[in-house]
Amino acid sequence: MSYSFVGFIISCIVIAITPGMTVSLIIANTLKGGLIPGLITVLGGVIAILSMLIILIIGFDAVINSFSFMFFYIQLLGGLYLLYVGAQTIIKRHQNIKNYTKMSGRNYFTQGFALMWSNPKTLIFLGAFIPPFINVDGNITNQLILYGLTFAFIAWISDSLYAIFISFMNIFLSNYRSKLNVLSGISITCIGLWLLVSTYVNFN
Repeated sequence: MSYSFVGFIISCIVIAITPGMTVSLIIANTLKGGLIPGLITVLGGVIAILSMLIILIIGFDAVINSFSFMFFYIQLLGGLYLLYVGAQTIIKRHQNIKNYTKMSGRNYFTQGFALMWSNPKTLIFLGAFIPPFINVDGNITNQLILYGLTFAFIAWISDSLYAIFISFMNIFLSNYRSKLNVLSGISITCIGLWLLVSTYVNFN
């Protein structure tokens, strides 16, 4: 294992454990629905990262230059979707948690995926973060795949641990379910608002 790869792993761990908007959504959904919805949200985010890595491998610069106009609509739709989810969480705060999870389980994956793709800076970050660790004398495509999968795996582990920890704490807070749902809904709504504001700022 090269020193470059070890340095990459350490950097990935530091980045992964730093709380951000994705972690906030994972925490909110875990509080709302328990461990499984939290882990499904994590999976959605990881699949989004993998799809971004495919774009990076195909040709980051070419894709960005050709489709940058689409990012505005991606961010806009992502922000509006999360606003809707946050509002529904607050409105249905008294609903039985098992029934709510059953009805909304498929949406958790979409939320995680949408949030990750609603922030084009993630794709730009990957395009700037991975290349410095690449050995230009080796097979660049294979290295991109290795580094990309490593980043996604570490992100999956880190985010899953967040969900597991919050789920464990959730057991002791079960008597405050409706209040936790309100907190979860407010958190998701704030994430949606952040996406909409950042969309307006970036494209004006």
